[in-house]
This record gives sequence, structure tokens and C-alpha cells, in this order.
Amino acid sequence: MPLFVRRILTCALVTAAACGSGGGFPDAPTKDAPPPKGTMTLAWRVESSTGETIPCAQVQGQSVVATIENTDAVGGTTELFSCVDGMGTSGPLAPGNYRMRMALNGSGTQLAEAPTVGNIKIVSDQDTAVPAQVFTVNDRGTLKFTIASKPGGNCAAIAANGAGIEGMTLELRREAGQVCVPTTFMIAAGANLPASTYASTCVGAPTTLPCIDADQVISIIDGVSGPYRVVVGGVIATNSCWSAEQQTVIPVNQQTRTETVNLGATGNPGCP
Repeated sequence: MPLFVRRILTCALVTAAACGSGGGFPDAPTKDAPPPKGTMTLAWRVESSTGETIPCAQVQGQSVVATIENTDAVGGTTELFSCVDGMGTSGPLAPGNYRMRMALNGSGTQLAEAPTVGNIKIVSDQDTAVPAQVFTVNDRGTLKFTIASKPGGNCAAIAANGAGIEGMTLELRREAGQVCVPTTFMIAAGANLPASTYASTCVGAPTTLPCIDADQVISIIDGVSGPYRVVVGGVIATNSCWSAEQQTVIPVNQQTRTETVNLGATGNPGCP
């Protein structure tokens, strides 16, 4: 047999042996799958500056943002929860050591931040509970408002394009349940009327005070934060001729909110 033929046969036999059962080149090593992930459960509550637990709505708290960082690797995640839930569970997290910090947010602003919590260990297929965090918020603020009715003013005669109001009532109610809140209203002087103070006791019908004109600023100073309704009445003789119920809030952190309460004519008998 010629030499070149023997060489071809030898190569064919070697190739066949390499491709047979159990032969050939070994497969590439398989990469181990990552370990199963775990989760983190968070809890929180809101406290006033005096240490009293208060509802989220009282400080206009809307959301809780948790920033979770893996200290064993680069990167992290952000979780968003509703403040009123009081607790929440993260999405899946790779096993490892973590730190976490939470912030309480209102409408477009951060209200409070809790201290960073470290040494949180996440274990595969397990949930790790983090001790409840406390958001401390100064739940006091000031509400200032004016009262408007006719272009000529609240107290001017109807002939002068005024509302002709002779007396007024003021009341502050919590938006939840419409419960009257005892309140002291500080009434600043205007161009034609002096300053005064009006105490709403919430006992019986509101006491009628002299007319408050449109240029007089009424203040509720250092009030408890939260959603409210300002209730105003305008009296001519003994008739309720003007009224308003306006939703508002007393802000947090000693901030001040300013607005105008617009009276509307009641159309009651005896009214102009």
C-alpha cells in the first residue's frame, strides 16, 4: 500500500477514535448559577417633635423612600413605599451585607430622614427584618388667610359695591370627620378696622364678631399641622348671607401657608 494512503487511513482512524462515545475534546466547564436571592422587610412610624406617634396625614407624609446599598459590591437599589402602610418588603436582593437609609417625603419635599442602618445581612431564600425606624417631624406651623367677597370689600355698603356684611363667624375643622378645633384667630388691622383676636371654643354656635375686611390678615399661629377646613360666615342683620368652607392645611416645620378664602352669597331670605 502506498505510503500516502497509509497516512490517510491513520488520520481517519485517529479522527474516528476522537469522535466516538466518551471521546473528543472535553466540554468547557459550566459556570455556577448565582445563589438564590433574599429580601429585606422595613418598618417605620412618624413622631411629633414631642415624641407622640402621629398619622402620616398630619404632616402631609406621602411616601417612604428606602436606599439600599450592598457593601460587598458596587451598586444598590431604591424602594418606594406608601407612608400609611407602616412597613414594606424589598424586591429580591443578592446575598451579602447591606446598609439602608429611609426618607419620608411629602408633596415635592423631604420631611424627615432616619439614620442609616448598617450590618444588615441578606441570606438566600430568607427575609431579613430591619428594626422599625422613626421619622421625627415638627408638626407645627402657621396658616394666614384673608377673606374676599365683593370688589368694594366685605364691610362696605352694598351701594359702594361692598358685601354689606355686619358680622362674621370663624371656625376651623379637621378635614377628617369635620370636627371643630378650638382655635385662636389673630386678626391684623386693616386700613379701616383695628386688630382683634377671636377665640373659637367649639361650644355651641360660633359667636358672631364684627365684620373682617378683605385687607385684614387672619392668622392661626403655631397650629397643629394637618388637613383642615376653614369655615366662614357673613351675617347681615340676623341673616346668614355669605359663607365659605375651604379646604386647607397647616404646614409642618414651622412653615407658613398663605391663601384667600372666597365667600359666596347664600341667597337666604332677608339677604340682599
